[in-house]
Amino acid sequence: MGELFDHYFAASAPFEPSGEKKKEFPDAVALMSLEAWAKANDLRLLAISKDRGWINYAKNSTHIDVQEDLASALSTFQEQQIQARDFVSGLVAAAIDGRAHTFRVAVEQALIETVQELELAAEARSNEEFSYDRVDLEVLNTKLTDHAGATFITVVRTGTSRIVFTVLTTVTVLAKATFTFSGWDDDHGKYDYEDSYLESEDWFEAELLIDLNIAGSFPEIAKIELIHPPQEIDFGRIESSAYYDAGRS
Repeated sequence: MGELFDHYFAASAPFEPSGEKKKEFPDAVALMSLEAWAKANDLRLLAISKDRGWINYAKNSTHIDVQEDLASALSTFQEQQIQARDFVSGLVAAAIDGRAHTFRVAVEQALIETVQELELAAEARSNEEFSYDRVDLEVLNTKLTDHAGATFITVVRTGTSRIVFTVLTTVTVLAKATFTFSGWDDDHGKYDYEDSYLESEDWFEAELLIDLNIAGSFPEIAKIELIHPPQEIDFGRIESSAYYDAGRS
């Protein structure tokens, strides 16, 4: 509010130097609030307005651009999106080809840590009643997916120093869990629970959301997140040793 009144009494943009400046308060509050939000989120905003106060304010702003024509503004936005997509597409393609080593290793390491933190259920089929402890995941391999030379990339957001985009990734994991069984034996009746440590190798595809910092000499990953990761791992058919000892298969 202090900054707002400073502009008001100085008759500086977004306020006009003459006229009923009080009527300009709503626009001024909106404009300065948007700039504060853009600064806090390290973004540039594109506004379309013929208002001279907005246009003059944008001349001294590093976070808001104002254009008078909607078609020109949309063209600028589309051009920025295209440039951002070309940049990340080239970066991902280089990583797939074995280049862009620093970026590739950073993605792999962040992805491994993200996958290992997933809490998945164990899916299985059995003739016995069973329960399981938590499922632990060991990442065997990660790959930014490239189908027939086409990488699946979507630019979500572009800013002055950040590009947020999604890319399809393939992850191979070794799932480990301890299963506890109970069942019925014809000779001995209900047999005791028995713990069995089982493993299952599986793979899945998921979109990887990458927040890329491009302000420095080299792009750096600010944040990474799996979108719609799997909810369970299939361990297939499982039985306890007691079940097999009873001569059932």
